[in-house]
Amino acid sequence: MNAILSDAKIHIVDLPEVTSCVSVIMEEIGLSEYLIPADQIIRGDYTVISNYAFSELTTQLQDQYFEKWIRRSKNGIIISNAKLFAQNISGRTNHDIVISLRNFGFHVECYNEHPILGPSDIMCGNVLITWKS
Repeated sequence: MNAILSDAKIHIVDLPEVTSCVSVIMEEIGLSEYLIPADQIIRGDYTVISNYAFSELTTQLQDQYFEKWIRRSKNGIIISNAKLFAQNISGRTNHDIVISLRNFGFHVECYNEHPILGPSDIMCGNVLITWKS
């Protein structure tokens, strides 16, 4: 949907099985020209978008994503369900994610209510975290 609405190229960073599946699907629906290969390193200004996935990673994996992708980004958003997962998987809390982003020098906002969050997000304590350089 991002490709269709924004005419932007999309770089999927995920588990190899997921990126492989996304590549097949994008090709089948005729949108493969919008997909940047998963193994290609991107440079320059880009936006990071994570729909829950980042907040479901362990702190160790989050550190890798911070170093490889997030700290180099121009801006980004995370819809975070860390309130539900952080304690069980040794991940960062929402507060810790915000602090980590600020430590990279980003201007960060955290929203408990926002039009992008659905009623179930709000009931579960999910938040929208945004940052920009």
